[in-house]
Amino acid sequence: MSRIFGLAFANVTPDPVTKVSKVDPYAHPEMKVLGEREIELASQDLSCRTKTSYRAETHKVQFALEEAFIAANKVELEEFKTVAEQAQAG
Repeated sequence: MSRIFGLAFANVTPDPVTKVSKVDPYAHPEMKVLGEREIELASQDLSCRTKTSYRAETHKVQFALEEAFIAANKVELEEFKTVAEQAQAG
């Protein structure tokens, strides 16, 4: 059990009917600190991705890998295409 979960639910008695606690663990002060840190980290991540053209660079790498895969497997891919077309034609 995590420290925060333990702190949030240390003195909570579950509802006798539903067996569910009525406490919101996100209301705990440590969760607020973690949330603020998460927002700060996400902001820094977005800034870094923007400065480095992260999306464009990852697309370049992805497309290069896909092209290399196609080139290395062209014969098998063509055979697969032919079989699929024949199956579709009936």
